[in-house]
Amino acid sequence: TDFISMVNIAGRGWTVVSKVFAGRPLGSLSYLEPNMASTHSDIVAQLQHYFDGQRPGAGSSTIMRKVFHPTALLRGPVMECDHADFPQFHVGDLRVLNALEFFDMLDDPDFPTWEDTGLNKIVKIDKSGPRSACATVQIQCGEYLFTDHLSMLLLGNQSTGQAKWMIVHKTFVPSAI
Repeated sequence: TDFISMVNIAGRGWTVVSKVFAGRPLGSLSYLEPNMASTHSDIVAQLQHYFDGQRPGAGSSTIMRKVFHPTALLRGPVMECDHADFPQFHVGDLRVLNALEFFDMLDDPDFPTWEDTGLNKIVKIDKSGPRSACATVQIQCGEYLFTDHLSMLLLGNQSTGQAKWMIVHKTFVPSAI
């Protein structure tokens, strides 16, 4: 079962920008979570780091590193509302950041400030297997509302308690508020 994120890119149309997958033996039904509440609470706890890490000020990237895998990529289309902030891109271009570039943006003193006005929320969480999930969230950043599709994997050894949900890919779409 694949979680596929697609973005409408100028000149290309709808393009796959991320795929996270989970497998199971042929003939088995789709994945059924034995204890959905506990799994979702673990994912929600990690997503709280995502919301907290968006706040401006010292330590934002430190908080965000708790939920982003260091090799994660972030992709989204340049929209009319954010083209002025990124003149090197054209509207409709695909913008790609790695996690380290994202962390640097968060630590920049000019990173937009925001207050939680009730727009920040988890829209839904889907799972395709015991170690793969996709969370759709909305978050306000400055004058923009971002809808983010966060591909997450449960990484680490579960038997030793070292496993945790990590964002391995973020597809974002900004819109002016």
